[in-house]
Amino acid sequence: MTAFGVPAERSVVLPNGISVTVPLALTGAERARLREEMAAGEGDLLLLNAGRLDPQKGQDLLLAALDGVPSPVHVALVGDAVAARRTADHATLLHRQVQRLGLERRVSFLGWRDDVPRLLAAADGYVPTARWGGPRAAALGPGGHGRRLPHRLH
Repeated sequence: MTAFGVPAERSVVLPNGISVTVPLALTGAERARLREEMAAGEGDLLLLNAGRLDPQKGQDLLLAALDGVPSPVHVALVGDAVAARRTADHATLLHRQVQRLGLERRVSFLGWRDDVPRLLAAADGYVPTARWGGPRAAALGPGGHGRRLPHRLH
């Protein structure tokens, strides 16, 4: 900012709110245990999506795309609906969409988790699906944990 003539004493640096850390190194047994918790088969490509179950977050788009992707791709959705009716209704719609598309064996709803970095380390990739807001945050968070961020599923 000082290069643009703003006095240094009038500038404040606000650090990014996302902690970018070194990717976790899991033991083979721990990775296998976490993948089993996420209901992924041994040979599955395991993709993770994390965020509240809300129309803004676009998990429905991921489920629709998964319908056209051959196995063995498994998606684990981490997150829950919040107290607002809109998100509770959306969570119900996501469960129905999985049933309607016959994806029960290929999609896991994990609910709220406080071990997302470990889940990311056990997954093969992270799929950001937000319709608006935060694409950089999605890239910084999971990307900072060494996960690939696909642009397309097929």
